[in-house]
Amino acid sequence: WVSIISITSLSDDKPDELTRLALTRAKFCEIIAGVLNLEREAQNLFLLGIFSLLDVFVGRPMDELLEDISLNENIEKALVGENNSYRKVLDIVVSYEKGNWETFYTLIQDSELDNANIPDLYFNALEWTQESLSI
Repeated sequence: WVSIISITSLSDDKPDELTRLALTRAKFCEIIAGVLNLEREAQNLFLLGIFSLLDVFVGRPMDELLEDISLNENIEKALVGENNSYRKVLDIVVSYEKGNWETFYTLIQDSELDNANIPDLYFNALEWTQESLSI
């Protein structure tokens, strides 16, 4: 809840859709964590999704922002594009949300994700976001 409150306070002068995108991305990362047997990392992957748009909210480069905040090392590395398991989840989520199907199918090819379930997982993230923002 703190993440949701923080992201909505940052978005006062930004389009509402940016907040929805950040929350949906965060929840989708968290859901995928469960499917990929990364349950212990679910909270960190949620934060990764939230912070993945921090540069857009604040209007500063991501590497600059990370100098001012302390995050889990895997989150920080993923946010600056270093290849790790967190970055792989983020890349899957972003390629899906952007409809970059070639990249998406390449990324899930080596994972335990079932392509047929992805739309349902994404829809769950969208529903959660809608419910969270209407509270």
